[in-house]
Amino acid sequence: MYFLWKRTPHGLVRVSCEGLGDFIRRFLAAKARLHSLALAEGENAPVTLVLSSPNESYEARIERRLSSLMEPMGMIISVVWSSRVGARMEWTEARASLCKSPWTWMALASSAALVVMAGWRKYFWTLFWGTVAWFIVKGLKSLFQGKKLFVSTGSGNAGRQG
Repeated sequence: MYFLWKRTPHGLVRVSCEGLGDFIRRFLAAKARLHSLALAEGENAPVTLVLSSPNESYEARIERRLSSLMEPMGMIISVVWSSRVGARMEWTEARASLCKSPWTWMALASSAALVVMAGWRKYFWTLFWGTVAWFIVKGLKSLFQGKKLFVSTGSGNAGRQG
């Protein structure tokens, strides 16, 4: 999506939402997250950022840094801090998404059927050899990609891990 940022004598200046978001994410502290942004039309385009940070002592510093980053481009920022998510809240959200996933229900139903039809011993060996296969594939994938074994080297974006 593109935002109309400025009207100039040479035409309109449009800013990509994804591009501006990626630009801002590069300058955020390690654990701060950009959840969304909105850009208003006009000469003094106010940019509203929705951020979260695990440590509230970083918030003022992050706001100053982003303000000094956006000011030379003619953008004024307004930061809205979302609630800090603790470990308990993260688990609650992960549990809710697991319950909604058809893969979870498929695995549970398949496991129950295997136990009923084949018994616990065959269930154990099925899990054992499945786990061995997972580690072999993960190791080969890491080997062919030239990365360290079993270490995810993400770019900092959530959800993009190898």
